[in-house]
Amino acid sequence: MKKLLHRLTALTLVLALLSAFLPAFPACAAETAPSGSDVSSVSDQEPSDQKPSDPEPGKKPVPLNAPQKLAVSVKQETVTLTWAKVSGATGYQIWRKTGKQDYSLLKTVKTPNYKDDSVKNKQTYTYQVSAYYTSEGKTVPGKRSNAVTAEVLPLSGFVICVDAGHGNKKALGKVKLAPKSSKKVCGGTVGTQGSYTGVSEAALTLQVAKKLKTALEEQGATVVMTRTGSSCKLNNIQRCKIATKAGADLTIRLHADSSTSHSAHGISMQLPASTYCSGSIVKKSGSAGKKIYKSVLKTTKAKGRGMVKRRDLVGFNWSKTPTVLIEMGFMSNKREDKKLQTSAYQKKIVKGIVNGTVSYFS
Repeated sequence: MKKLLHRLTALTLVLALLSAFLPAFPACAAETAPSGSDVSSVSDQEPSDQKPSDPEPGKKPVPLNAPQKLAVSVKQETVTLTWAKVSGATGYQIWRKTGKQDYSLLKTVKTPNYKDDSVKNKQTYTYQVSAYYTSEGKTVPGKRSNAVTAEVLPLSGFVICVDAGHGNKKALGKVKLAPKSSKKVCGGTVGTQGSYTGVSEAALTLQVAKKLKTALEEQGATVVMTRTGSSCKLNNIQRCKIATKAGADLTIRLHADSSTSHSAHGISMQLPASTYCSGSIVKKSGSAGKKIYKSVLKTTKAKGRGMVKRRDLVGFNWSKTPTVLIEMGFMSNKREDKKLQTSAYQKKIVKGIVNGTVSYFS
């Protein structure tokens, strides 16, 4: 009996001790519970307002890298810029300078391209681009790209095909007059020659064509030649295909005239007729031809023999580009034949053609 009483007394003491310590266990468990446990507790710490893209407090924002692959193209008085997209960019800043001036911010855009139509003719512009983003309501400018330069010229962005007439040693084989014609005609003739100088038409047209190429390029044009040497086996259909493949905006065919009458002289302009050519080609060719014809007469002071539409020329009927043919003078006329062989007179012809071409594209 005494043993039983001792055991009950001991058990009572143990229970008393346990009841004294049990209230502290939940708080202890909450403090030591591992992350992800099922213990329910509420933290007294306030949530952070810092965005993932924002810098840590006290640190400066990190600028974005410079845009890559900045490219420039010019067409008349419009400069087009393109570049590779920059990850994380809110937008892009276009920087421009003219001559020796410092860069200034030209425009802010959202997409990786921009057309600058505020440029002026015969001016050179230099561009840089930077990407930016916003942080805490402020713009963070990025590093600038490499610079690109654009020279704005009257014929910038235009492709012109210069066709120096003839060049073959003998008449070429028969070809179809037009794509939808069954009639066959000579694919290319030898051409005439100077009655007094003995210079061939092919040699004359090539001399002028080379000068014309240089002059057009000085005005910003991309020039494609149908031939650059004295010998050429291309027929007139193949010449048209060269212009078409190049995407020419205009084809200028150079020729010289001849007549049984040695007194005949002057310059004429030949143009495609609507028989085989599209309305668009006829209209554009007529507009270009008129501008060039008037301009050449002005620079050369030569007699004007008029503008004539032709439907019997392969070089017109197969053309898919606006095309004009200028007869620069009569090689059968003594005075004109000799004049055509001088560099000074050739330059006057070239100047007139270039001025007329610039006027047409303007």
